[in-house]
Amino acid sequence: MALLKQIDSVKQIDTRTEDTFKNNKVFNSTRPDSVSHSVSILSKLTDSQKQAKNVMSDLSQLSQAFADSFQNIEVKVEELSGQLDDAENRHLLVTNEKIELQSENDKINKRLDNLLDILPSGVVLLDNKGLVCDCNKVAIDILGRPLLGEAWVNVIERAFSPQADDGHQVSLKDGRKIHIETTGLSPEPGQMIVLTDLTKTRRLQDKLSQNNKLSSMGKMIASLAHQIRTPLSAAMIYGSHINESNLDPKQIKSFSKNLMERLKFMDRQIHDMLQFVRGERKQKQVVSITQLFDNLKNSIEPKNRVEWIYANKIESKNLRNKSHPEEHYLSGNLDDLIGVISNLVENGLAASKPEQSIKVKLNVVCEKTTKNKINHSSLIIEVIDKGIGMTKLQQQQAFEPFYTTKSNGNGLGLAIVRGVIIEHGGNIALKSSIGLGSAFKIKLPITNKACLANELSNSIKEEVVVND
Repeated sequence: MALLKQIDSVKQIDTRTEDTFKNNKVFNSTRPDSVSHSVSILSKLTDSQKQAKNVMSDLSQLSQAFADSFQNIEVKVEELSGQLDDAENRHLLVTNEKIELQSENDKINKRLDNLLDILPSGVVLLDNKGLVCDCNKVAIDILGRPLLGEAWVNVIERAFSPQADDGHQVSLKDGRKIHIETTGLSPEPGQMIVLTDLTKTRRLQDKLSQNNKLSSMGKMIASLAHQIRTPLSAAMIYGSHINESNLDPKQIKSFSKNLMERLKFMDRQIHDMLQFVRGERKQKQVVSITQLFDNLKNSIEPKNRVEWIYANKIESKNLRNKSHPEEHYLSGNLDDLIGVISNLVENGLAASKPEQSIKVKLNVVCEKTTKNKINHSSLIIEVIDKGIGMTKLQQQQAFEPFYTTKSNGNGLGLAIVRGVIIEHGGNIALKSSIGLGSAFKIKLPITNKACLANELSNSIKEEVVVND
């Protein structure tokens, strides 16, 4: 604006100067006073010219300043244009990255959806209100429609029908068995439920179990036929000899004895087979350890090769005979227990040399609580031999059905032993070393009518009743 005002001022000066020349006609006048007047006018004209020069100088400076400013503005505009281009490029880059990221997320979501659809398990997602917000096709096949938007509680009432034999599984109303696993959707609120249909798996397991039983039965029949063939042939020979008329009574007695031994052997084989197959157990009763001890000593032969030891330190002061236990009681079957221990003793004798003996240890252990009161008692029975021993692999397989290292064994002895011990609420352990022998340790829970703890008091005998 200042520049425009100065330009107008210069124009006005030029106009006044021109008018002055025209009106006064300086160069045409001859009057003396006109000369002085002309000088005055020239003087003013000079001043106006100086003023015009000054104005032009200022105008030139302003023009230069304007040019510089315009140049600066152009530079600034160019910089701003560059910055704007950079910003637009960055915005375009960010937009493209967002588009690529969204595209990648869409691909991931698609892959997850496809993965959920091909999973063999049903997947149900619940929001923080317990409503189904997503699920796959398998979940719909398992639970039926509708699912989306349904309360999970309503789905449970509609689809599930728990049964007493479910265990870790849950039954559906259509009879299928479902395994359920749940997990949180942290950090998001909600829950994920995975449903696995185990119906086919259970059917396969049942078929496999049936096939295993058939396989075991086949092994059992083959073993039984093999075990019975030899003693049956011998029994038939002895029986045919008995029918001979020229035998004296001594020979008849010998043949009869051998015949009965073979028949008893076959009967024992058949009994073992039946007991293993049917899991046959007789009715439980209260068995006195004294009775068990006496029956064992009387039934096991040869007596000179078995050393009986009763090592109960707690009750040793009250024993009439230190090889004879005080009155403690087992809940079980006497015949089965005698058969178990007899089996272990026979195995120990068979694995030992004729001059070697085996040990049978009985010990009543009273376990105490923190208040020094007797909590419960156990009968420990150990059968120890110094025979050939067993390898680690043989020890691992010793209790498996039909496993035997004997040429005439059926492989059911130790399997039946373990079954009987477990039936009586106990356990059995085996330790063995090659060349050093084997030790079987049985632990059975007992019911004490009077568990005398002399170590607790020198003068007071406290009767403690322990529930079976």
